[in-house]
This record gives sequence, C-alpha cells and structure tokens, in this order.
Amino acid sequence: MGNVCYSLIVDNATNEVDYQKALKPIITYLNKNGINAIFSGRNDMAIDGYKVSGNAQLKTNEKTLIHGTLLFDVDLSKIAKYLIVDPEKLKHQQIKSKPAKVRNIKEFFKDINKEIDLKTFINDVVNSYIQNEKIKW
Repeated sequence: MGNVCYSLIVDNATNEVDYQKALKPIITYLNKNGINAIFSGRNDMAIDGYKVSGNAQLKTNEKTLIHGTLLFDVDLSKIAKYLIVDPEKLKHQQIKSKPAKVRNIKEFFKDINKEIDLKTFINDVVNSYIQNEKIKW
C-alpha cells in the first residue's frame, strides 16, 4: 500500500496522552532531514500544508493505544476510493470530517534531492524513538 502504520501503547497512570508527544520523534527526524514537518489540527502531521499522517487513540482504564498512518509512497489517485465513509456514520460524530490535501513523505525527500526507500525510512523513524526521543508521559 505504501503507507506505514504504527502503534504506541502507554500507561494511563502518568499523564494525559498527547498526540504531539507521540508524533514528536517523527517530526524531529523529518526536520533534521530538512523537511518542514509540523503537528497539525487535533491529531495530524503536515508538511508544507499537506497532510501526511492521521492518528487516533483507544483508551481503556489502564492503557492507551495510539495508532497512526504515515503516507510514505501511496498511490494517491486511489485514496478517495479507500476512504469512502457512509454519510450515516458521519451524522453522529461531533467533529466533522473534512477532506485534506495529501502528499507522500517520499516526495518531500525528493524535493530536497534525497532518495529514501521504505525500509530505511522505517528504520530511521524507529531509531528516532529509541535513541533520541524518550517520551515522558
């Protein structure tokens, strides 16, 4: 599919779960590579106005699961087809969904004359979590 899905599981006992904290290692990694990634909206990551990641969470009494998708090298012509939501389901949401401009992270690397493959990207992001960004909830 060309996307990277990730999950973080954290204890609820220490603090409120924060999407900005969860995304910080990815944003830091991209920024260090010359890509202007920022936290955007309630739970997204954007680069130069394009959404490249959406995130959600599921809470239980003891743990929170944060899940995100990074658009790395997705066939963007098919995204609208994949994301069709039944309008009946949207009626009951308190926060309305709205379409966003999207772009692949791989393209931002190409814009700055850097080539990166999926395996390298995943390894680099994982290393950013492990080595550089100890998240304190």
